[in-house]
Amino acid sequence: MIAKIIPIKCVRKSNYAALIQYLTDPQGKSERISQIQAANCYTDDLTAALIEIQNTQKMNTRAKSDKTCHLVLSFPEGERLLHADLNAIEERFCEALGFTGHQRFSVVHDDTHNLHMHIAINKIHPKTLTIHNPYYDYIKVAKLCEQIEQEYGLTTVNHETLNDKASRVAQEIEARTGVESLVGWIKREALTEIKRSDRWQDLHQVLARHGLAIKERGNGFILIASNNVAVKASSVDRSLSKGNLTQRLGAFVPSEHSAQSLPQNNKHYQPRPLQNRMESSSLYARYQQEQSDSARQRTNQWALLRHSRDRLIERAKREAQLKRKLIKSINAGRLAKKALYATAHHQFKTRIGVIKSDYQNAYQRSKANHSRMGWLDWLAKEAKNGHAEALVCQ
Repeated sequence: MIAKIIPIKCVRKSNYAALIQYLTDPQGKSERISQIQAANCYTDDLTAALIEIQNTQKMNTRAKSDKTCHLVLSFPEGERLLHADLNAIEERFCEALGFTGHQRFSVVHDDTHNLHMHIAINKIHPKTLTIHNPYYDYIKVAKLCEQIEQEYGLTTVNHETLNDKASRVAQEIEARTGVESLVGWIKREALTEIKRSDRWQDLHQVLARHGLAIKERGNGFILIASNNVAVKASSVDRSLSKGNLTQRLGAFVPSEHSAQSLPQNNKHYQPRPLQNRMESSSLYARYQQEQSDSARQRTNQWALLRHSRDRLIERAKREAQLKRKLIKSINAGRLAKKALYATAHHQFKTRIGVIKSDYQNAYQRSKANHSRMGWLDWLAKEAKNGHAEALVCQ
């Protein structure tokens, strides 16, 4: 079996309700979901349990890290376990990770050849309201996987443990996007030469040949590519942390040469598809062009929407001002005029609300029509439209 904590879901922090909505969506398949249950909540009703978990997370206002742990348990092809066994395995993983008593949802998906269970755990304890972030989770998860494989007679899998969280995050990003990350590129293209450098100036020259530069930032170093993409040096390799580098090379010394006087770099990082069975550079260029065109259209459309909104608001203001002048000029009592002013003001506020609502609806439609699409998602769309080249590159 394979157990994996999903390090990221997207660029921003995870949304518990959105995660549960995705996990419990049948997606038009009657056999996709075989079990849904909530644990450690005051109710068995799934809607009420979700609200309870969201409220628990909101009650902790101090935690800055993600408040949700998304654990996935996947079993080898063709191997099925009873729900009672799956529930017992789920409980053991939560105990091993220190989430005893924490609220969670578990959803079993049975629509593929590999039975798999998603466990969405609330990191905020429902009683103490403190957050729990498990340490060395990769070791605990790998060890427990081996035990469960033996106990239940499952196919044995090699549980490789990556002790570098940044490496796991980089791999997850590359797996999800299909595009080479800067961390991965430096590891593959430059790390060996970087480790051989025994002076700061040698290191600067090695980095320059790869279109990179190193700078001090906060309490550590960052590596900056020629396209201004930057990563923490220690996220590439622990030997590049500030402590390890200064211990090996001495106190930091900036480059003695300007960027123009450094040798022309033979390599440089550019986001591109990971190596695949087929050359995909032409496809990726078309993908980038389409995304660029879509972004430009989106920007132009939003500018037109803002202009139209502002023009309508100005017209509503002029009409309201004209109404107030007319009310002032008529021959009526003070109370009558007061009622007319209130009616005009209410009509003005209602009109402004309609204009802003229409603008927001149009903005959301434009955003949906011109949203940025990931490389793998774009390939899937092209393959669905009958492009054989995109199908091969997936």
